[in-house]
Amino acid sequence: MPSEAEAARAQSWQAAHAQADDGRFEPRVLSALRAAGWVPGRALEPGLLEDWEDDMAALSRLVPAVSAHPLARAAVSEFGGLHLEVAGTPPVLVYPADEHLDPEAALTASREVDEALAPIALVADGWPTTVVTTSTGRTLAVRGGRVHPLGPDVVSGLTSLLLGPTPDTGVPA
Repeated sequence: MPSEAEAARAQSWQAAHAQADDGRFEPRVLSALRAAGWVPGRALEPGLLEDWEDDMAALSRLVPAVSAHPLARAAVSEFGGLHLEVAGTPPVLVYPADEHLDPEAALTASREVDEALAPIALVADGWPTTVVTTSTGRTLAVRGGRVHPLGPDVVSGLTSLLLGPTPDTGVPA
């Protein structure tokens, strides 16, 4: 059960992002989102969101830190099913993707963070890279048994994945 603070953050996210483009995205990220079918106020079909929640519940039996927490649910609802591409970077596949979620990546991330987390995307670059978000919104890439910070929130994480690392993310190029 999410805390009141988590639920409030998720409600705030959903309310803020149901409006027209609010300046959250860099122009190239916004272009990639629109090319993939994103529009302001977009929401994943409820059945697909429930499938993701079921997958999180199954994964949580293997990795107790996994949770379909409110911020992850909001991110998957808004971006779920999108295949995001910007020239020069590997595609980002937001759940549901054709690939399966990697329990080992979730376990690796759970050892690094002391909060609930949820896999929300995969990077399709030939190396298994899973993108997770934590219950406070931090977005992380799990690759090769290591956890790399992408950003303090999902939008920053997507931006880092699509445009490359920024000095403050610490993500290797």
